[in-house]
Amino acid sequence: MSSLNLSLPTIVDTTHATNVFGGVQAYWTPESGSYTSSEPSFGRVTLTAKKLTAYTSAANELLADSAISLEALLMRIFPQAISYFEDDAFVNGVGGGQPVGILNADALITVAKETGQAATTITAENIDKMYSRMLPQSRGNAIWLAHPDVMPQIVALSRAIGTGGSAVMMSNMAGSAPASLYGRPLILSEKCQSLGTAGDIFFVDLSYYVVADRQSLSMASSPHVRFQNDETVWRFTSRLDGRPWLESALTPRNGSNTISPFVNLATRS
Repeated sequence: MSSLNLSLPTIVDTTHATNVFGGVQAYWTPESGSYTSSEPSFGRVTLTAKKLTAYTSAANELLADSAISLEALLMRIFPQAISYFEDDAFVNGVGGGQPVGILNADALITVAKETGQAATTITAENIDKMYSRMLPQSRGNAIWLAHPDVMPQIVALSRAIGTGGSAVMMSNMAGSAPASLYGRPLILSEKCQSLGTAGDIFFVDLSYYVVADRQSLSMASSPHVRFQNDETVWRFTSRLDGRPWLESALTPRNGSNTISPFVNLATRS
């Protein structure tokens, strides 16, 4: 971002029932026939830089007596902390003074739980239906994003066969734990919601999430602010914004189930 606000064009595409890209249509035309015009529908996504900050102080005695460079340690952990809270906002942000996260995306599809499904569980049918609601052209780029507490549910997934059943992920513990579902990477993150809550597992194509950086992480320190306390202070500042690029899920050409690059599983409680 070169200024406070950044506007990006977007295609307002909500249904493929009769056209694509919000109005583009192609026509079968006879030889010497006239061309029929059509045009896409454009919208605008505006990102406004939000400020993410961190602040700390340390006694000058600690600075002088530490066996390692305390400032070097702070320069390592505080940028990691800033990145941590940026990622949390990209997943869970509610807008306003922070980014809009994928959990609050207008285009987010929430797949309902199965009839009679027990609380805090994930079934193979949940995964099947989440996969089916992904935007087809995004399947090769999408990832599964889940809370670590989801993992026991994933490795225990099974599918009913007649009066019995069969495990679908692991037959024993000799190998490594599964790192993919339907061939797409499974990434565990504590920024996801707790098991059983909407947001505990996503299937998302993050190329449809826009991040705009206004100011890279900067650091400033001063021995004067808390001079009377014989302390040095540090402040860390980052300015950025993020939001989903699409404004709604898409109704496909045939069928009634919407599709989207952002898919979620409903609360199971």
